[in-house]
Amino acid sequence: MKKLNLKYPDNHEVKAFYALSLLGSVSDGRDDEIYGKGAKIAQGIIEENPNHPGALHYLIHSYDDPKHANLALDAAYSYAKVAPDASHALHMPSHIFVAMGMWDEVVKSNENSYQASVNRMERKKLDNDARGYHAFHWLEYGYLQQNRFEDAKKTGR
Repeated sequence: MKKLNLKYPDNHEVKAFYALSLLGSVSDGRDDEIYGKGAKIAQGIIEENPNHPGALHYLIHSYDDPKHANLALDAAYSYAKVAPDASHALHMPSHIFVAMGMWDEVVKSNENSYQASVNRMERKKLDNDARGYHAFHWLEYGYLQQNRFEDAKKTGR
């Protein structure tokens, strides 16, 4: 991807996948240097195209830890608006919100994400495997952080 990025320096898709490849190159834990490089690439795309879904997604992943989360807060708020029907795009902001302890936003993000997955499942007549269970688990965690134990219990049913 680095070679493609050098060959096509103005191509946002190549740049986005280069950023993603950097994030995927870390075998264990976080590597601030590599994640920072991916973030810089994603941020450069966003400066030219603030609605680029890949760049927003990868910037969030680059900074989804407590030390860096504030650097992706704008991206977190933007991403859900860019792809308002995409369950995963609605969930991704919660990576930043969790890292910052923003529990109301975690819950809202994952409620919206899960509902989008249900809407898609019903619209396309898919089975239950199409539900956004990943967001559902994060929703349960958000409820627990808010001391909403009865709501959290309902997610386990």
